[in-house]
Order: sequence, then structure tokens, then C-alpha cells
Amino acid sequence: MKATNSTSPHKPTVENHKVRAPGDNSPDSRGFVGRNWNNLLNANWGIQAEASVSIYPDLKFKHDPTEQGDHMKRFIITGAPGAGKTAIIRQLELDGFGVVEEAATDVIAAAQARGTPQPWTDPSFIDVVADLQKQRQIRASYQPDDVQFHDRCVVCTAALAVYLGYPFSPFLTSELERIKEDAIYENPVFFIRNLGFITPTAARRISFEETLRFERIHEETYLGFGFELVSVEPGDLLERVGVIRAAIR
Repeated sequence: MKATNSTSPHKPTVENHKVRAPGDNSPDSRGFVGRNWNNLLNANWGIQAEASVSIYPDLKFKHDPTEQGDHMKRFIITGAPGAGKTAIIRQLELDGFGVVEEAATDVIAAAQARGTPQPWTDPSFIDVVADLQKQRQIRASYQPDDVQFHDRCVVCTAALAVYLGYPFSPFLTSELERIKEDAIYENPVFFIRNLGFITPTAARRISFEETLRFERIHEETYLGFGFELVSVEPGDLLERVGVIRAAIR
């Protein structure tokens, strides 16, 4: 198996594309394609989201401490839901690499345990996920790892906001700016391709057709933010991990 690289074939602009409004399920609302970084952050997505505290009353965003002499290489593992990311992350951890867990699944699990079955229906869900991603990234920066693999990052959360039809909140926008300005993550990003099917879970209530749309939005969002994608195609677990390990040598 060989990794394949994806780069944006042209420089996209906001004017070319329609943003899906909350509750808009029309066919025209599904034509999201990548935008460049500045256009993504300046488009305002129609309105400014107001942070909701109905589900997360104790939500507080902590200060990001200054990191000095940070030479750690952080690689993002992303892709469609159910593509096999978790298995790849677990194998990389067994192989001795530092890993940082996905945030959204844990936020969903905690909310469901508190009696909220679908926390993603509240716009504040996006900021909660982004904040947990930030805190985990900061905590992991104190580990002695030379290389870390992160199961998704805030760019995934931006793609999720697009998928759910939510505008970018001020906090989400600030996090996107932070990871760019501080060069938190390495380029390229490892994009785990779908397996051709989806296995539903309590946190993954999505059809395979929607998985493909979600995958496309993720791909276009990463390209729009200037990342190069290394596609990891379906295959044996060790073969897929081998593609990733070979690419970072």
C-alpha cells in the first residue's frame, strides 16, 4: 500500500460556495468545498454564534501557557467516522508513540451519561469539543515525546461545525488561528479513508451516505486550511500503520 497526497487544485474563495445554514438540508446546502485559511476565518459564516450554557454550565476556557523550546512533532490522524482511526491510534501507542485521544467522543459520552442523548444539537457542543482538544494538546506538550499522534484536532471540529450547520464561534476561530500562528501541528495530515461501511455506536449515529459527505467536508476543510493530506487507504491494520510510520521517517 502506498500513501497518496492530496493538495488543493486551485485557490478557493468564499464567494464560490454556499454555507449550510442550521436546519438547511437542501441539496444546494451540501456543496461545501475547501476555502483558504483567511477566507474561512473572515467569512463569519452568516452570524456570530452565542455560546450556550444550557448543556455545559461549567464551561470555562483556560489560559494557554507559553510553551518554550517546543520541538515536538505532532501529527494529526483524521478521516471519516468508522474509518479505523482508533485502531490505528492504539497500534501506534503500542509501537511506543505518544498519542492524544479524540475529544468529541468523550464529550458525547459524558453528556449522554448526564442524560443528554444528542449533545451535538446544541451549538455549544462545538466549543466544548474545541476546548477539550486545546487542553489535551497543551497537557500533552509537557510529555517527553519526540513524536505524537493526535486523534483529530480543532480543524476537524471546524469541519463538524460546517457539517452541523453551525457558524464559527469566536473561540473556535481563535483556536484555528492559534494552531496556525504557533505551528502546532505538522504538515502533512494522515487522512484515514473510509472502509466502505459504517458501524453505528452511541456516539456515531450516521448513515454511510452521510459518512461520505462528512469525509468530503473534512477533506475540503483541511485543504482549505493549507494542509497536505496523506491518504491511508483501507487495508490491514499493520499495513496502514506502516504507511504512516514510513511517511514520518
